Amino acid sequence: MAKDYAMDIRICGGGAMGAALYDGLTRRKGRVHAVVLEDVDPARGRGSIPARTCGEEKPRLHIYALKPDILTEVMQAQAHLFEPGDTVLSVAAGIPLCSLLAAVPAQVSVIRAMPNMPVAYGAGILAYSHAPAPEGGQTVYLARAIEALSDLGTLVELDERQMDGLTALAGSGPAYVYAVVEALALAGQTVGLPPDIAASLARQVVIGSGVTLAHDKASASDLRQRITSPNGTTAAGLKVLKEDDTLSDLFVRCLAAAAARSRDLGAAKT
Repeated sequence: MAKDYAMDIRICGGGAMGAALYDGLTRRKGRVHAVVLEDVDPARGRGSIPARTCGEEKPRLHIYALKPDILTEVMQAQAHLFEPGDTVLSVAAGIPLCSLLAAVPAQVSVIRAMPNMPVAYGAGILAYSHAPAPEGGQTVYLARAIEALSDLGTLVELDERQMDGLTALAGSGPAYVYAVVEALALAGQTVGLPPDIAASLARQVVIGSGVTLAHDKASASDLRQRITSPNGTTAAGLKVLKEDDTLSDLFVRCLAAAAARSRDLGAAKT
């Protein structure tokens, strides 16, 4: 893609998600040719401090990877950075489009998004909803922004009403997988494996299973059945996990709690 059609991007927020977005967007060349990553310093009135940079072009996409409680305040303080046609994208959990629109000048497009951490490697999920383009606005930058984000992994456009559920499943999902790895490693120790070997095996089980899911188009249910011999060791273990729907019920309650928290965060800022 020619440079004239690539995006210049500014990321405000140097925490884990801001850094993951920076890494994912700078990993490939083409759709992005300039990225600036800034941190926020509360001691300086929440001003911006350049942290990492790749180019010095004028950003047309402004990504805010900030905590929900300071997001709109920082956006309002930085309103002078936005020009007509720019796109502002927030990854703050729970903050609705109406709050984002109220924090930016007219003729600036806004996107509410929820990525997960694997975006750093181009293997993440980024779900988004965007407000209608402002009247008289330059929609070309909104379209280019969405195209640039595709380098991060799988893009999913949702109705905003679905974002809290998406946050619970995909945004927080990697943490649940890591918790499973921790639990498997601890369980491995109880059946006689040394801690370091149990941890290494649990990690590789999830890595290998993920690779299989990526390359084999069979459903997760079919893959599970494929390695579950009747009356075998896997069947014995799965019987415990499925007893009284223990595993399913646990994840239902897990996602319900996360989605409720996302709604609470949004309600507190509207």
